[in-house]
Amino acid sequence: MRPCLFCFMPCPSRLPDRLSARPGPVPYLIADFWTAIAVAGGVAVLDLAAIAYIQFRFMQTPLLSTIAKVMLGGALVLAAGVLIGNS
Repeated sequence: MRPCLFCFMPCPSRLPDRLSARPGPVPYLIADFWTAIAVAGGVAVLDLAAIAYIQFRFMQTPLLSTIAKVMLGGALVLAAGVLIGNS
């Protein structure tokens, strides 16, 4: 008997395996690469702006300090992604 994927115990049924089956790769929503990159960049900028606003509004952090910290963090994540992608 194969081990169950949920509890790692021998399982006579294949039901747990069937429940955890994943479909194939999800098709891309935007076919053009550069358009997809532009949309992803826009979403990332909006996300970082929302984080900066939340820190400014609810944590009483000065606006310029908040923006600098969030943009520095975003730049570090981008640099890590580029380094990982090029390796």
